[in-house]
Amino acid sequence: VRERRRSGAFDRVIVPLSLALFAERDYGKLLETILLEAKELCLADGGTLYIRTPDDTLEFAMVHNDTLGISVGGTKGATTTFACIPLFRASDGEPERRFIAAHVAHTGESVALPDLYDATDFDVSGSREFDARHGYRTRSVLAAPLKNEVGRVIGVLQLVNARDSLSGEAVAFDPHHQQAIESLARLAAAGLEAYGRMQQLRDQIHALHLQIDETKKKEQVAQITDSGYFRDLKEKARILRAKSQRV
Repeated sequence: VRERRRSGAFDRVIVPLSLALFAERDYGKLLETILLEAKELCLADGGTLYIRTPDDTLEFAMVHNDTLGISVGGTKGATTTFACIPLFRASDGEPERRFIAAHVAHTGESVALPDLYDATDFDVSGSREFDARHGYRTRSVLAAPLKNEVGRVIGVLQLVNARDSLSGEAVAFDPHHQQAIESLARLAAAGLEAYGRMQQLRDQIHALHLQIDETKKKEQVAQITDSGYFRDLKEKARILRAKSQRV
């Protein structure tokens, strides 16, 4: 029964989402759809969508947590106050792998942890500080890369605290969750890339329209200044100036 339910959820979410992502023209809505659909797919309590910036950092594009009532980014119009995660160390330029999202961005492989506090391979001090400040407890974590068509990681989708459908308690993300989120992450990356191409095309079209408008204005000005009526006005103005100077 559980397997059929998961399969049904996959068909219900992934297939329609693939169409929605490619049709979406609002960037904020696109980010929000990716994260919220991922959360729903795994019954996750919270999640973060990181987008890779041109200077190789991971920007907190959207953060959402049901228990804490946090929803920043997406269509909310607000930006997060979290500092970007560097992908390379400032000291020596080597890849930064201490943080889960950065590790996923470099390896292109997902990370699933049943309990974040038991992790020994990653620096989780930031999450511990966040939990202490908000009275929260991050347990399970699932982070998946958003890869474009050439395999470059353009973002990371990270979910926290999968919830048991009956008790609501935090449980580990199982392999089916990971498989579904990896599929969604691939769609998300394709959707973001498609949006970027469309936005670039719209910008080019807008710039072309501006150039055309400017050319039209110049042509109209030239038509006016080259007209006999305009030349007569210029000649009359010259004569008036000459008379005023003699006076």
